[in-house]
Amino acid sequence: MRWFRRPFRILQGAREKRCVLLLEVLLALFIVVTALIPLLRPHVYLVKQEKEQVRMMQRLGFGAMLWVHMLEKLYRNEIEWELLFDRGEHQVAQGDLENLDMRLARDYDVFWRFQTREKPARSGVEARVILLKCIYRLQSRYLPQQSWEFEYVTAAEHPSSEVS
Repeated sequence: MRWFRRPFRILQGAREKRCVLLLEVLLALFIVVTALIPLLRPHVYLVKQEKEQVRMMQRLGFGAMLWVHMLEKLYRNEIEWELLFDRGEHQVAQGDLENLDMRLARDYDVFWRFQTREKPARSGVEARVILLKCIYRLQSRYLPQQSWEFEYVTAAEHPSSEVS
């Protein structure tokens, strides 16, 4: 008699949708994500490498701007000759860094030192040529163990009588 109460039950079963459990959905999602991780890993690595290259290029540009600033000071004779022969490291003044108007000036402490090599004076010449290698060291303010060095070279003519 039961079949008589619901005569269309057989047809209803064919049309009835089965409920999807949350557990099944989560399992399917986990399988999809697990399959995508190996596909995305190289791209994430490339993006990280690209960001590091951009930061390195920014540091190189910052070092070049510092070098140009130093050359301008050398040409205007604002740097004493004794500092050129001093092998110690000197910190770039914060005011000079702010004048460069770069965002990187806030992130780094900048130190410089010169290495000099003299070319002997020729006979009859009162001045001699000095090769100057300026070495900049950028020290990260946030990560003290990280620092980068950049070297720039130029030549200067120095009167022989003034060198001690």
